[in-house]
Amino acid sequence: MIIKKVFNFTQNCFLAEKAGEANSFVSRLVGLMGRKRLKEKEGLIILKTSSIHTFFMRFSIDVIFFNKKGKIIKIISELKPYKISPWVWGAYGVIELPAGKVFETKTQKGDRIEIK
Repeated sequence: MIIKKVFNFTQNCFLAEKAGEANSFVSRLVGLMGRKRLKEKEGLIILKTSSIHTFFMRFSIDVIFFNKKGKIIKIISELKPYKISPWVWGAYGVIELPAGKVFETKTQKGDRIEIK
């Protein structure tokens, strides 16, 4: 799994400093299943998707959907285990973060992010 950083330019802060990129069929399918939690600076990036699920997960997550230009187009705070997100029209990818990260960083729809 490739490790990247996710920076919110609008709020001038890192959303994740150790974000894995799920870039294969298996890594996308497994995602965060089996983990007990996400640490504060961790995250998971899934590109080319417009919806996610939290089946078989043990914890809630914050979910950020973004378009190809890096603009946040939808945020779901504290998505609980065994749920399916809505289909987000125009989404290029998603960032899964520890629950509460969106609130902590004041991240909001319209912010611009960069993945490095």
